[in-house]
Order: sequence, then structure tokens, then C-alpha cells
Amino acid sequence: MEILLPLAIPQTYTYAVPIELLDQLEFGRRVEVPLRNKLYSGIIVEIHQNNPISRTRNVIAVIDDAPVITSIQYKFWQWMSTYYLSHLGEVMSVALPGGLKLTSETTFVFNASTDIYQLSMTDDEHLIAEAMSMQQEMNITLIQEILNKKSVYPLIKNLMRLRVISIKESLRLKYKPLVAKYIAFAEAYKGNVSPALELTQRSEKQSRAVLGLAALTRKHKHVAQKALNEMTGSNSAILKALAKKGIIEIYEKEISRIVLEENEDQYELTPLSPDQEQAFREIQVHHNNEKVVLLHVVTGSGKTRIYIELILEVLAAGGQALLLLPEIALTTQIVARLNAQIGERLLVFHSKINDQERVEIWNAAMYANKLFVGARSALFLPFSDLKLVLVDEEHDPSFKQDHPAPRYQGRDSAIMLAQMSKAKVVLGTATPSLESMYNAMTRKYAYVSLLERFGSSILPSIEVIDMKEAYKKGLVKEHFSQHLIEGMTQTIQQGGQVLLFQNRRGYAPVLKCQFCAWTAECPNCDITLTYHQAIQDLKCH
Repeated sequence: MEILLPLAIPQTYTYAVPIELLDQLEFGRRVEVPLRNKLYSGIIVEIHQNNPISRTRNVIAVIDDAPVITSIQYKFWQWMSTYYLSHLGEVMSVALPGGLKLTSETTFVFNASTDIYQLSMTDDEHLIAEAMSMQQEMNITLIQEILNKKSVYPLIKNLMRLRVISIKESLRLKYKPLVAKYIAFAEAYKGNVSPALELTQRSEKQSRAVLGLAALTRKHKHVAQKALNEMTGSNSAILKALAKKGIIEIYEKEISRIVLEENEDQYELTPLSPDQEQAFREIQVHHNNEKVVLLHVVTGSGKTRIYIELILEVLAAGGQALLLLPEIALTTQIVARLNAQIGERLLVFHSKINDQERVEIWNAAMYANKLFVGARSALFLPFSDLKLVLVDEEHDPSFKQDHPAPRYQGRDSAIMLAQMSKAKVVLGTATPSLESMYNAMTRKYAYVSLLERFGSSILPSIEVIDMKEAYKKGLVKEHFSQHLIEGMTQTIQQGGQVLLFQNRRGYAPVLKCQFCAWTAECPNCDITLTYHQAIQDLKCH
């Protein structure tokens, strides 16, 4: 049997299987195996009866009841390993969540918020849970000593599933959940605020807060303290006074950094415009011909609305969809709009969620027809029925992973994954990358354009001024062209505002000798040093 380990090694390892484990063998399941005096959780990638050249060691235990990866996913890993010149184990290490990678050196910590006496556990699990509650932190070797057993990975897996223990490494991410304060009426005042207004009639600010809370409660299930303060001008002192009178309750709630809540009123699903309808139909035609579609748009044209239409179509047919975003932390609006229309069928996968949540989303990809939104790492989820891949802002350099190996291009890898899964692909952007535009021009990709803004918004006019020619004609004053000065003057006289972007730092981007053309360059790279006049210094940017 061939086992893949999450290590930078060039091959899989062959292990023998004890008779009592034969009926548990299946591609994609994790097994507990020894290697160089350590224990690892590896994945079964091939079952065979070939006699190895050297002596083999035995598999200790089968960890899972079902596979944790799919055959398509493993094929994708193999392609990535070959194409991007990395070991297969390195791909596995990047792909798997930390909660699925266990070694004998892994340390676990006890979750104090869990009541272990209310959980259904085996005797061995209870023993370890009680020991952990007293010692707080243990490694696998110590757990083996307490139980006097060699095979403990299946037990650890169950304790992690019950949230009794967590991997210590995951806590080093320094990720803190985002918590916000929320306000709600006390039970006696829900549905009738008249008694509350009688209690606050001597305080105009308190009465205003009560009325504001009543208005917000009609629209939202949970009312954020920040929203109430902004609406009514109240503050913590006013709300504490209302809480002391028993009118309101103040509670904390963990909120997502990505998904905006209570946004159904904010993002209504508007009908497709004629231009959007035409682009949507063109994409469908090209998808029927199994073509990757480059969707070239202008800012404000409503490409997200087309994404939603494509996603809803796939989900309605029982398939899965993947939306890749370059920077998950910078895309709250698009995720909020999707959440408003798709709701619980939307799962966001990114590096800031904890290991338990990552494993849950991983398991959902194996069985659930949902929309998965994430950065490039979402490519590695074990999709069971992937039907649509959307790459938003396909030109963005953030899709390229530079470290650690594999150093892959997320957009190109997404296309390969889609081909293996027989899924449709849309690359959306306002500024296509050179390679995608070339593929569209050579008809390797289909090209669909949406170059009109949605609704009544108008694209800004852009004028390019040849400064070299302006200098020759004497139309430059204090580094500004005459045309720009006139435009700024006219705008200000009309009561408008002007914003100028300066595209460089420092006084001069280069220091150059007029006689020999020598330039001051960085000793560590080929970039010219920038001269900062204020500190009389040259710096590398």
C-alpha cells in the first residue's frame, strides 16, 4: 500500500497492512504510520500487492471512516507537483488543513469551555479528557504513555471533533474572533415600547435611543450598538443607563470579518440589464462549447450580478461553485452581496478561520452543493461535484504563491482543476492579464465584453497629455501642464474638488551623472535608488 506523507520527500512510502485492518482500506483515508521514530498521518493513494524491495513497516491504525480527499483532487495534486516542480508531499502539506495533519510532535491544548461530562465518549477518551483538563497541554507521546497504547490517532480525531482539544499550532496564528456589541429590548418591552418611553421621559437622549432601537429592530434580527449609536447619537453611558432600568439587554456576538450580516435590504437582486443579459447568454453559449470565458468589463458594469446568475443556476442544478478572490480581506462587499442571495449555501474559506472551521468546510466540500468563496488556497478543497469556477480580478498578482512550495499561479491552476472536474470557467476583470488577453485573441479562450456601466452612471473621461511635447511648447508651469492647471482652476471655481495622485515617493526617482550616464543603483538589486531631498539620502523602494 502506498502512503503519501505531508513532507518534502520525492516519493510515496510503501507500508504493509495488518490483517485486522484490511477491510478498512480505501483510497483517500488517513492512516497512522511510523517514519524515522516519529508518527505521521498519511493518506492512502494506492492499494496493491506488490512485493517491495526492502522491508516494510506496518500501518498502525486507520484514522478515518471515509476518504478525506477525492481522486480528482489527488490527480490535481499530481499535476501541480509536476508542473510547478515541487514534491507531492509539499502540495499535500499546503492543501490539507492543520486539523488533518498530525505528527507525533503535534501538541494539543484543552478547551476549557467544553463540559467533558456532558459528552458521549469512550473510557479512553474520558481518561485523556480528564488528564487534559488538569494538565492543559499534551503531546501525542504523553497520550500514548497514559493509555499504554501505540495507536491513538483515531481517539485524538474524535476528541478534536468534540472540541475537547485543539491543535496548539493553530493558536499561534494570533487570530482573534471579531466580537461586536448588540442591543435588544428586554422581554417585557418587546413589541410594546410605550412603557419604556414612560420610564425615559425625563431623558431625551434615552427616549431617542429607545425609538431608534424600535426602528432598527423592525428591520434587523440583531441590532449592533454601533448602528444604534450612529442613528440616535447615543453612547455607552446612555445604553448602560437603559440596561440598568431593565429596558434593554446588551450582549456580545462574534461576527465574521468577511460576511456582512442582515444585508437582505441592502442588496436586492435587481433584474439583469439588456447588456448584462446579453453577456450572460454569450457566456452560456461558450460554456456549451466547453470554452474558458474571459469576461472583460468596465468598473461598475455589474459583473457580480452576472456571477450571481451563474452561481444560482449551478446551485439549482445541485452542483458546486467556486469563486476565487485575490484578497479575501478586501472583498467584503462582493461576499456580502452573495450572502444576501445565497445565504447558508455560501461558505468562505480563508487563512483566518480556525482549524476546526477549516475541517468543517473541508468536509462540506466532500458532500454539500454550496458556493465556496476564498483566496487561492480554496483550490485545494475536495470538491465532489464542481460545476463552475469563477476567478475574479484574474489579472491580480496575489493569485501567485511565492512561498512556500508549490509556487503556483492560482488562476492557471483553477483552470486546470475545472478541466479535470469538467466544470465551466469564467475569468472576470476590467484589466485582463497579457496572457489571458492573448488566449482570447487566439481563440483559445472565449471573449465576452461588458463595457457599459450599469444604470445611469457614466465612465469618467480620460485625457493623456504628452508632457515631453508640452515642455517643448512651454505649456508647463511648476511641473503641471497648462491643460491640467486650467482644468483644476475651472473645477474649483465651480465649487468642485480636485484629487491629484503622485505616482512616486522621494524627490527624484533616479540620481544620474550627466557626463557618463552613471546611475546610483541598489547593491542588492537592479532598482535605481530614489533621492529623498528632506533627509539628503538615497533609498531603495
